[in-house]
Amino acid sequence: MKFKGLLILPFLATFLQAASEADLTFTLNDAGTEYSVTDCLTSASGSLEIPSTYIGLPVTSIGPGNYEGAFEGCNSLTNVTIPNSVTSIEVYSFRYCTRLESITIPDSVTSIGYNAFRYCTSLASVTIPDSVTSIATLAFEDCYNTTSIIFEGDAPTFGTDVFWNTTATIYYDSSNSGWSDTSTLRALREYQNPTVDTYSPMTFTLNDAGTEYSVTDCLTSASGSLEIPSTYIGLPVTSIGPGNYEGAFEGCNSLTNVTIPNSVTSIEVYSFRYCTRLESITIPDSVTSIGYNAFRYCTSLASVTIPDSVTSIATLAFEDCYNTTSIIFEGDAPTFGTDVFWNTTATIYYDSSNSGWSDTSTLRALREYQNPTVDTIPISFTLNGDSTEYSVSDCDTTASGSLNIPSTYNGLPVTSIGDSAFNSCTSLASITIPESVTLIGSRAFRACTSLASITIPESVSSIGDSAFSGCTSLTSITIPESVTSIGSGYFYNCTSLTSITIPESVTSIDRYAFNNTGLTSITIPDSITSIGNAALAYCTSLNSVTFEGDAPTFGTDVFAGSGSVTIYYDSSNSGWSNTSTSTVAEKPAVDTIPISFTLNGDSTEYSVSDCDTTASGSLNIPSTYNGLPVTSIGDEAFQYCSNLSSVSIPETVTSITDFAFADCSDLTSITIPDSVTSIALSAFEECSS
Repeated sequence: MKFKGLLILPFLATFLQAASEADLTFTLNDAGTEYSVTDCLTSASGSLEIPSTYIGLPVTSIGPGNYEGAFEGCNSLTNVTIPNSVTSIEVYSFRYCTRLESITIPDSVTSIGYNAFRYCTSLASVTIPDSVTSIATLAFEDCYNTTSIIFEGDAPTFGTDVFWNTTATIYYDSSNSGWSDTSTLRALREYQNPTVDTYSPMTFTLNDAGTEYSVTDCLTSASGSLEIPSTYIGLPVTSIGPGNYEGAFEGCNSLTNVTIPNSVTSIEVYSFRYCTRLESITIPDSVTSIGYNAFRYCTSLASVTIPDSVTSIATLAFEDCYNTTSIIFEGDAPTFGTDVFWNTTATIYYDSSNSGWSDTSTLRALREYQNPTVDTIPISFTLNGDSTEYSVSDCDTTASGSLNIPSTYNGLPVTSIGDSAFNSCTSLASITIPESVTLIGSRAFRACTSLASITIPESVSSIGDSAFSGCTSLTSITIPESVTSIGSGYFYNCTSLTSITIPESVTSIDRYAFNNTGLTSITIPDSITSIGNAALAYCTSLNSVTFEGDAPTFGTDVFAGSGSVTIYYDSSNSGWSNTSTSTVAEKPAVDTIPISFTLNGDSTEYSVSDCDTTASGSLNIPSTYNGLPVTSIGDEAFQYCSNLSSVSIPETVTSITDFAFADCSDLTSITIPDSVTSIALSAFEECSS
């Protein structure tokens, strides 16, 4: 059964790990010959690979379950790979998987059912293999952040409104059959459906043996993020370029992120030359060679990780990448051409324990002409007792600028950041942690005083005490939903930290967690049951604290020295009238939450319907109320709230209606998230400030 109730999610989150077969329910068919996936725990998170067999029998379909889809509402899943034993994706299968970023549909699937991917709002791109012959009504409804849907084969049979409210561009190959049929084009364009175009952004060329494809061209109009498929028309994609006289992606200067699949073994000449807005490139551990001028003039690339599989890098491969700050080699020294890094001022990091780096020819090749600084990799790794994984154990305190921690070392995954690993690395400005990491140790980044940005992936489920204490340049951070508690002194003395997003998975905030930070407002989700001693003490800029649920258990001096902050709570929630709650030592002014909510007819979501006109200062609208999402700002909800100076709207909200903030004469700042799709003309009428 699915665990939908939000009240039990904090308990489940205690055991939250990466999704696995154990999260799935399988149902045997009547003939006893095959299984279907019919359910998945909504606590499942991260990446999931569905097995091709279960108890010795094939898994042939996804869903449906009892009245809902197999993965419906599993909104912590980010990536799903379907095995090539599956032939059908049934009704509702992935509906409301709002964080699903990628789905791999194999060349065995023939049908996609009704509402199968509805409201998968994080899906960037979908590739439909040539095996699919039918897609049912509203299959991709409300996938409004999807930018491209690529059909590899003939036109399938479409239901009605397949892509309702999905603004992606659909790409197909006009040489395949069915695409010129009037009924097909009508089905694609009905209502608010996506743009339809007669080409894929990429061109694939079959090798002479007819066994594999190469990407040989891409439209220069291609933009944003692009995931190169691992297969095309059922055959593997094994190389990038070259095309006719130029590289496959040469001059695609609107591409920002490219992910290369692990089927690719070579990146050929000119492949990404003049991709001036390319910020990141994921090179898999299958690539063995990088060709001449492959990344020349990729002037937005900040950092590149070269996997240990790469054995050769040709002449001038990274020429003129003058904004790249670091290039990290994970393995042995490859064979270098001449002037590989001409006019590239990055620091090259390598592990001196790997072979080849001490060779005179290698060091000469790296340093020739205006090439980058060469240094041993600034971080040390420790192998675990089973010799299966590594932990980052230390960092040279002279390390500076941006640093991407590699996901592997010596061919094994890097799974943790050890205690005090980056302690007092005062010149590091930004750090990216790979998705292989699940644990960050105590004091891991303590006193990294220049650290302004850190990316923590959803794979991290445990963060030790004082992990970020004394990071005085850190301005904002998002805690992943895999984390269940905010430990002692997490952000102690992070004086520049002005905003924090606490997910519903967190159940406790320990002592001194936010002590002496620059927070101006904070929302405490209804999952929080305890707040420790002095957790928000001496936050002198703190204006408001909004509690979304019942009163937690408070330690002593929770808000000591935090000035005139106002605490907002909903008096209908339990615990707020208790003497122990109202007499917390040095607790600031307490008031009931100044906004009212209205439940929709289906009892699935709330709208903000009113606000007390005496509300003043800064206000954070909560993302949930009574365990359900807040999705809209209703008519006249904040009208005449003339003392409000700033309002922050959560990412759950999709619409702001008539006169919502009209006549808010002191309102100087409002944060509108990317989730909002409609704003009424009169929404901000007479907001004179």
